[in-house]
Amino acid sequence: MPDSSIFQRLSTLSIVTLALCSWEQLSWEQLPAGEIRPVDSLPMSDPQIPALVAQKIRQLSSRQLEIRQTAEKGLIELGPEALPFLPSPEVLGDASSRDALRRVRQQLEMLHAREAAQPSRITLSGTFTANRLEAEFLQQTSNPVRLLPNSPATTYTVNWQGLTFWEAIANLLAVSELAIDPDSMGSMLTLTPSAKPEAERSIIPSGPFAWSVESIEQKQLSGTPGSIARLHIRVRTEPRLDPLFVFVNSHDWHVNALVKTAGENVPALEKLNLWNPSARYELVAGSVQQGTTFTIDAILPEGKIPSEYQISGKAMIHTGLVKQEFDFAANRLKPGQSIRRGGVTITIRAVSAPETKPATIELSTAYDVSGPAFESHRAWVFHRQAWIERVKPGTIEPFVELNVTQAASGITTAEFTFANPVTESDTFVYSAPLLLSDLEATLKATIPVAR
Repeated sequence: MPDSSIFQRLSTLSIVTLALCSWEQLSWEQLPAGEIRPVDSLPMSDPQIPALVAQKIRQLSSRQLEIRQTAEKGLIELGPEALPFLPSPEVLGDASSRDALRRVRQQLEMLHAREAAQPSRITLSGTFTANRLEAEFLQQTSNPVRLLPNSPATTYTVNWQGLTFWEAIANLLAVSELAIDPDSMGSMLTLTPSAKPEAERSIIPSGPFAWSVESIEQKQLSGTPGSIARLHIRVRTEPRLDPLFVFVNSHDWHVNALVKTAGENVPALEKLNLWNPSARYELVAGSVQQGTTFTIDAILPEGKIPSEYQISGKAMIHTGLVKQEFDFAANRLKPGQSIRRGGVTITIRAVSAPETKPATIELSTAYDVSGPAFESHRAWVFHRQAWIERVKPGTIEPFVELNVTQAASGITTAEFTFANPVTESDTFVYSAPLLLSDLEATLKATIPVAR
């Protein structure tokens, strides 16, 4: 029989070695009943957070009130970076620890929401290739951007000092011949060469939003003097955000025009009345590329010739401040496979046989708690935020049909149909909005009238 003392000495040596290796990262205080906790709040790197979260989750079930309270406070002090590592409350054994975990998630989500609602910023100066600019945008702002054509011979010279994401994009459009491509697919902002003049390619940054006045039409009023100035307006969000709905009230908008009558040399600024000042629009938000468009109609008095329009107004955008993508590689695309992130669990329920055409994928989306986030998710499914990334030929294929098979408290089950089979090199991507909030986007712009 082996000498047990040898194994005891080896075990002791292993514990001492582990403690010495970990001493620079964490310092622990021994507590009664074998409980441990950090003595001081030490600087942490990302790899430490999962282990600390797991430890503090265990401490939430301690018999000692002080330890439970310290663990709850410690989880909140870890900040929003701890959110992806919080388990579902149902896995905890007692009601008090489940309630504490819900309080922690609520506090961290509030902190995360305040941070995410601010515009992202970028600092960069020099001459860079498209690849380098794309990497900097992603690293500094969390916004995926694609610049086409992506050639080492094509470079861009920039001087961005703490610019917001959309300010940097506006500058890039101004110093190049690029424009936002409204027809590209996916959640990436794509900029492509355009022959349009700069005025038609430009955007107007406003915090985490960007506006553009696409066109201004002037139409004669039937049976009455004067004409209608119809302003086609577009609003976009940063790609990292997930807009769901855009609410526009006409009474929040004001249009002035610099006008003159025939024979006059000096124009005068005149306030224009809106055609339908009580109109209210509730619009399904468009994609990252397309944004959301709406019109504002102003009445231009008879005989007045405008040389510019001054527009001001606002829209309320119901936004998922975190756009969480769930990637299932083909080898994981099997019934029962789950991915959990940020309080949401996606589970594959059924997949059509390989090489089946059309292909179908059924999944369930479960939130830890029901309520506004879940209810908005039920509306969100019509936004078509699911697709297949094809390695060959390197394209994104959206689904062609969606069938919601279940919509109960806290869970939605849906079946997506794709025109082509899922191959072993493909990845199925499903995107869900988190941290829903209403954000105000404001516009103030002067638009010259093209002659």
